[in-house]
Amino acid sequence: MTRDDIIRLARQAGLHYFYDSEGHCGGITTDKIEGDENDAALVAMLAPFVKLVAATERERCAWVAQNGYASNARDIAAAIRARGDV
Repeated sequence: MTRDDIIRLARQAGLHYFYDSEGHCGGITTDKIEGDENDAALVAMLAPFVKLVAATERERCAWVAQNGYASNARDIAAAIRARGDV
């Protein structure tokens, strides 16, 4: 997953990075923040989590493909899509 993917998905989820009133400590908020000057900090904070989620989902998709659906690509795709929401 690229840096731009992480930013795009964070924005879709309504997440933004902020600094405290003194510009030191930061965190993630759902409050809208203008500009993208904090994108690097947002990526730094979210990237380790995103990598773990993506790796877990890849492994689960591989399991679906390997266990009982190998004869039909449409069945594989349907099983993966049927995994649904978190």
